[in-house]
Amino acid sequence: MSKAIVTMVGILAAVLLAGSASAEDGEIEGTTIQSIAEMDGHFVSVTTTVGCSREEDSDGDSVCDNYDNCTEIPNPSQNDTDRDGYGNVCNADFNNDGAVGVADRGFLEQVPLFSRVGEQGYRALVDLDNSGSITMKGHVIFQSLVGTAPGPSGR
Repeated sequence: MSKAIVTMVGILAAVLLAGSASAEDGEIEGTTIQSIAEMDGHFVSVTTTVGCSREEDSDGDSVCDNYDNCTEIPNPSQNDTDRDGYGNVCNADFNNDGAVGVADRGFLEQVPLFSRVGEQGYRALVDLDNSGSITMKGHVIFQSLVGTAPGPSGR
């Protein structure tokens, strides 16, 4: 094992220990932060749990607001396809111009309804309900976001 990986594992162990949480005194368990790092051709997966009070999780998805990429709509998966800091479920601003509008609707309408992951035409960016398929529910979510900015996000 290379020195870099050994050092990384030691640091990660410290992070994991520091990040443990209890359900006492109004804290909740479940804010899970996952990351994958590549070092010397090997992948290291890190998962840690951070506790916060119920008041610090506005949408009740078990992700503390300061880590949550969509603080007002539950999205425990934290899926953010375009990596702009806003979760898919609260970000239908596909062209990243700051608001959901006509151009975004055009982009959504180019993606076949009911297309699934792995099928031609499927685009994860417009999978607003994170189901792995472009659904009517996703279209309803889109309609509810028209005229709004992405977010809000605690990141």
